[in-house]
Amino acid sequence: MLAVRIAAIADSFSGRVFLRLASDPDYSVDASQVTSVLSLGAGTEEVVTISCEGPGAEKTVAALVAVLTDVD
Repeated sequence: MLAVRIAAIADSFSGRVFLRLASDPDYSVDASQVTSVLSLGAGTEEVVTISCEGPGAEKTVAALVAVLTDVD
């Protein structure tokens, strides 16, 4: 399940990771929580913004982008 993979990557990061949909920029969720990721309700064509703060943020964002763009 994609939400589990996203949460695992975010949870392994020492900083904070948030996701939000382009269609609802005022609502963001903690990406390390599976239920939060699921609550976004993102579809396959939805634009998702990743916010990541802390050391190693670039690697974490890159890993999340890879997971989000490798959806079958």
